[in-house]
Amino acid sequence: AMFDRENKGGVNFNEFAGVWKYITDWQNIFRTYDRDNSGFIDKNELRQALTGFGE
Repeated sequence: AMFDRENKGGVNFNEFAGVWKYITDWQNIFRTYDRDNSGFIDKNELRQALTGFGE
């Protein structure tokens, strides 16, 4: 798995911390581009997000 660096079928604390950071980073990115705080990224917000990723 992506975060199971030792391929043990699970994650240790440090690997779990990496999973948590990955999730919260994506949540923050979503919130940044969900400009109207609707919980939904519309086509204009998505366009801005994709343009921003290319920078």
